[in-house]
Amino acid sequence: MIVVNMHEAKSRLSELVRLVESGEKVVLARNG
Repeated sequence: MIVVNMHEAKSRLSELVRLVESGEKVVLARNG
C-alpha cells in the first residue's frame, strides 16, 4: 500500500492511476 499526501498526488497522478489499475492500493492523505 502506498500513502501519498495531496500535493504529491497532484504531481504524480498519472503514475498513481497506473498503479491502482495494476492492483496496487493507494491512499491519499489530506495531512499526511
